[in-house]
Amino acid sequence: MKASAERLLGKIQAFICSESFWDYSHYNSSAEYSNTLMMNNRSVNNLLTILEDYANSFKFVEDCKELKTSFKDYEEYIGEHYMDLVYLRKSGSELRRRADRMDEIIEKMYVKLYK
Repeated sequence: MKASAERLLGKIQAFICSESFWDYSHYNSSAEYSNTLMMNNRSVNNLLTILEDYANSFKFVEDCKELKTSFKDYEEYIGEHYMDLVYLRKSGSELRRRADRMDEIIEKMYVKLYK
């Protein structure tokens, strides 16, 4: 069970730590990133839902809620500026800050796995 939770955390962390999660500077049009963005967001949401099943066992219910809230915040930010590639290109540091926050939450969850 611990290995499964660790694998889920690793998958989520891989998504949010990838440069494509927060850096839109290399895209030339919204068509280029829209499919990738939707698929990645859907994957992260699915993984977060599965992770909730482990939250009670490893005492990270609050961390899981915080992670979901942070991800929802990221999704809303992207959603507000979805078609404005110029804005998203300039938002790298803001998006990176959000990704870093989610990464910190995941690191806390890893610690709780092995307490």
